[in-house]
Amino acid sequence: MDENLLTIEDLAKIFVCSCESIRRWSSAGIIPKPIRVGRRAIRFRESDIRCFLDRQSDANSAADQIQHPIEVLR
Repeated sequence: MDENLLTIEDLAKIFVCSCESIRRWSSAGIIPKPIRVGRRAIRFRESDIRCFLDRQSDANSAADQIQHPIEVLR
């Protein structure tokens, strides 16, 4: 299976925040855990981020009316 991987920069666009915020949230366990793809590079599985966003939108029914944030990147 060919999994789509997202960079920290991709997540910063999705969440409309800084790359440093993504790093802090990742370290704190607020967002799904990334995978290491090299000595220094990390990526986030798109499926993990979609599930996370879906859980967040379930908690906030008003978010159901908004276009899925990952679609904005395409």
